[in-house]
Amino acid sequence: MPPRPKRTKHTPLDPDRIARAALASIDRHGLEALSVRTLGARLGVEGMALYKHYRSKEAILDAVAELLILELVVPAPNAQGWKVRALQMGSAYRAISQRHPKAFPLLGMRRFTTPRALVLLDRIFFALRADGLSTAQAVEVYRAVANWSNGAILDELAGMAQTARKLPRTPIPR
Repeated sequence: MPPRPKRTKHTPLDPDRIARAALASIDRHGLEALSVRTLGARLGVEGMALYKHYRSKEAILDAVAELLILELVVPAPNAQGWKVRALQMGSAYRAISQRHPKAFPLLGMRRFTTPRALVLLDRIFFALRADGLSTAQAVEVYRAVANWSNGAILDELAGMAQTARKLPRTPIPR
């Protein structure tokens, strides 16, 4: 367990500070290394103090997943339509994995049920609907992009895409 840092000024805990510290810890040490006890120590408190803000370690991980998904940029409307927007969202999603490779698996393992994550999903569906898709089509496109992206990105992060990285990149036909 890391030693508790000596602090001269008390910084109060809040859910956002805890989630951001958890994300930083995962980015640095990996998902497997995160525990409530070590996270508390990194924040200068006992691990039990975190339970005032989160009911469990799983709830903290949900908050970290929320921070990650909120990094997703929903592309602005353009004349090229939903296919280009879907490709841009896939690229933006992959960019999250490049910034947070050790935390990214949380996005494939968690449902987005927090109010802020649901607002983001609404923005995605609204954007796809604005591109002319029906609600059912927007959901289908979202699921296709998200599921394909999760698989491809997790494969890449696992290092199984080494061979593909050596191949020349060719554009995907539209």
